[in-house]
Parts: sequence; structure tokens; C-alpha cells
Amino acid sequence: MEAAFADTCTSRDGIERIFCLNRGKDGGRDTQYKNFVAAGLPTSQLDKRVTFIKVNVESPFLGLDSTLYDSLRSDVNLIVHAAWPVNFNLPLSAFRPQLAALVNLFTLAASATSPTVRFIFISSIAAVKGYRHSPAAEKTLESPDTPAPFGYGRAKFLAELLVDAGGRHLGSKVPTTVIRVGQVADRVHSPSIWNPREWLPSLVLSTLHLEQISHSLGPRFDNVDFVPVDLLRDILLDLATAAMTRTADNAATVFNLRDPQLVSWSTLLSAIVAIQPLHTVSPATWLASFRASSEAGYEDVTANPAVKLLYSFEGLWAIHADTEKVPMQPMVVEKALEASPAIRKLDAVKVKWMHKWVEEWVAARE
Repeated sequence: MEAAFADTCTSRDGIERIFCLNRGKDGGRDTQYKNFVAAGLPTSQLDKRVTFIKVNVESPFLGLDSTLYDSLRSDVNLIVHAAWPVNFNLPLSAFRPQLAALVNLFTLAASATSPTVRFIFISSIAAVKGYRHSPAAEKTLESPDTPAPFGYGRAKFLAELLVDAGGRHLGSKVPTTVIRVGQVADRVHSPSIWNPREWLPSLVLSTLHLEQISHSLGPRFDNVDFVPVDLLRDILLDLATAAMTRTADNAATVFNLRDPQLVSWSTLLSAIVAIQPLHTVSPATWLASFRASSEAGYEDVTANPAVKLLYSFEGLWAIHADTEKVPMQPMVVEKALEASPAIRKLDAVKVKWMHKWVEEWVAARE
């Protein structure tokens, strides 16, 4: 996502200079170039408009000397915090460095000299995945049962609370925005490979291995609202630069980001069956076959990558999980639709997109 977003920033009028702050010895320059090339993105603007800076975001002043830090203070007017490890197995305590980094970046925003400085935090649907009272609204939610019940979701939830509290404390000096991003899918307009370790590629590859496909993705994903990463980038920048209406208490502006047009999982099944004939079965039957495959000792994660995700799939289909009896409803996206022309143009996930992704997963496995 970072490469696609950076590419959009380099091509958007009104953005003169981009500073990429990373831990790498070259400020992440080599990694970013490789990501651009892998994504088929032009690299010419990276040299012209992007400055890569090595930082330690957990340290005061980001680990920079006073001259460089003061230069950032005087030059930046939009800070976007997007870097965050995506690992659902880590406990909340493992995200202490990311929360410290958030505070330090917010401190930079608070000390910036630009009168129009803004702070943007890229959050996740995981921050509100436990919310069952109604569709998650585009505002800060404070109930303890709001996040998904694992470290990543809880950390994103705490980060949202920190951003909101920081904005309220600083008043109108630093307007704050939280963008909650839903399920991100792979590119649709250029070749790429969706990480096969993620849940959907793992599910589909194991489905092909078992020669069975579930007719349902469970209450959360039977209506699919994925956003391809190459379409996501323009939406993110629209929301990050949207005109802001300040509230009396200076609460953070919150946008929910998902595809506003839903498509049923049953509609997308044809793309998978076109790759290989499959038996359509219930989730319970699929899980039973999957358990049998795993218990038989067949643990080739290349052919059957979902073998490590059994518990996750039980949760996906609400098996042995009482909290899932009331499914999460699609997030409200009214404010995002008003602020972003790009999201208003977004199509529902297409069968041909799914076919492309599955073909790429299969090719990568072989």
C-alpha cells in the first residue's frame, strides 16, 4: 500500500516535496525503489520529489540531529502515519514501539511551523471489528469491545484514541484525521501477487487443494467490499487532503474506507471454479475436510497454506464463537463518499478481478 500511495503523492498537483521516514540505513530508499519496480510504477519522480530519511521513530526527535529535525518542522504541513506491522498473532504489548512512534510523530506535528499542518493516521477495520451495536460510524468509538479481540486490532484502536485525544488537546493547531481501511485486495490493472500468506489467498489455494469450495464466507464477508490497492491510493490521498470541518471539541475527523458497492461471494465463485472444477459445500463440510487433511499429516503449506489458519477460519464462519452470532455490519462510508471523488467511481469487486488474483496465486505456487 505504501508504494502505491507514494506514487500517487508524486503525481498529485500541489504536493511539492515528500519525506519518507524509515528505519533502513538509506531511509528505505532501496526498498521503495524495489516496491515501485515490482508494482510496475515509474521511479523517475522518486529522485526528483522524494527525500528518504533514516529515523528511529521510537526515539525523541525521531533520532535525528537538531538541524534535520528543525528542517522537517519548517517544511512539512501534512504528516501521514501509515507504517504498521500486520501480524494478527502478536499480543498488544508487542505494539508498544508503534504507539511510541505515533506519539513522536504527533509531537513533530505539534511543533511544526506551518499554520496548516495536519496529522493523518491510517487505521484499520480491525480497530472496530468487535463493534456489533450498529454499523461502525465515521467517528471515534470508545467502547472497550470495539476492536477485534487480538493485539493488532487493539493497538489500532488505542492509536485512534491517542490521535483523537491529541487533536482535542491541541485544539485547532493540528487538525487530525483517522482513515479506517477495510480489506485491501491486490492490483487489478497490472500484474502482481497478493501475499499468499494472507487469509483469502490461503483459503482459495487450500480450496483448490481440497477440491471443495464453501458457498459462504461467513456473516462478515458474504457481501464483499474489498478495495484493490491500485484503486485505494487515490482514495487515501483524497481523504488525507479533504477540506475539514472542525467540531467544537476538535475531535478527530474519521473516514471509513471500503468499497461502497457490495458484491456477493456467491457471484465471485465462478472465477475460482473456472480455474478448477470444485464441489460447492457448506462451511462446516469444508472445515471438516480441511481438518481431516491437516490431521492426516499433510502440511505442505505451499499446496495447503490455510493449514496454519484453522482457528481464524472457524471465526470467519462463526463456529464456536458466540460473539459472531451478531455479525459486524459494513462500515458507514457517507463522509468518505462526500470527500473522495475516487471512491465514488469505485466499482464493486468484479469476477474478472477475482479470476486474475486466483490465476496469480496458482502460478506463484507452481
